[in-house]
Amino acid sequence: MASDGVEGLLQVIDPCVARCVLQGVVNYSAAARLVASIAGRMGVRVPSDSAVKMRLIRWRNSSSDICYGLTCEQLLRVLAGTRAELREGVVVFTIPKSAFTRIEPLISRLLVEARLFHVLQGVASFTIIVDEEHAGDIRGAASEILEELSGQTAIVLVSPPEILTTPGFIAYIATLLAVNGVNITQVVSCYTDTLLILPSHVAPQAYQLIHRAIEVARKLAEENKAV
Repeated sequence: MASDGVEGLLQVIDPCVARCVLQGVVNYSAAARLVASIAGRMGVRVPSDSAVKMRLIRWRNSSSDICYGLTCEQLLRVLAGTRAELREGVVVFTIPKSAFTRIEPLISRLLVEARLFHVLQGVASFTIIVDEEHAGDIRGAASEILEELSGQTAIVLVSPPEILTTPGFIAYIATLLAVNGVNITQVVSCYTDTLLILPSHVAPQAYQLIHRAIEVARKLAEENKAV
C-alpha cells in the first residue's frame, strides 16, 4: 500500500474513505475532490481532480486482494470466536513515576483480591485500572495522583489465539464505536484478551454494538462454512 502521493495522502486525511476506495464502494469524483481540497489547504500540489480520480481508480484495481472488516475471512473468524463481558465499577488512576514506589507494596495483594487490576507503564507515568472496591487503596498509598477517572466500565473481549496474527481487530472495534460516538478511555491487550475502558453511561451502548457485531460475524461464518 502506498505511503506517499495521492494514495498516502488520502489514507492520512480519512482512513475510512481510503478503505471505501479500496473496496470500490465510493464516489471516486467526490474522493478526488476531497484529496485536492485538503492538499490545497496544506500547500501540497496535486494534479487535477480528474487525474486524482484516475489515480484512485488505478490504486483500487491494483489492490484487489485487500479486504476490511467482516469481508476479511480471518477477521470474521476471530470476531465470531470472541465473547464479550461487561464489568462495572472501574476507576482509572494516572500517577507520576515518582509515586509508583508507594503503590508497589499493594500490587501482589490487589492481583489476588481485586475483581479487575491492571498497571500500565508510560513514558513519565503509570496508569492503574482497578475496581471501585479497591480504589481507596490507591488513593491512600499514592503520594500524587495526576488524574482520576471514576464511573468507568470495562468491556472484556476474549478472542481465539488467531487474534495475535490478525490485522485490524482493534481497528474494527474502535471504528465501530467511534462512528457511533463512543469514546474509549483506555485500551489494554493481554494475550487473547482485549480490555476496553469506557465511561459507564456509554458502556451499555458500546456493549450492544459489539455484541451485535459478534452475532453478525457468527452468522456469516456459519454461512461461509455451508458454502
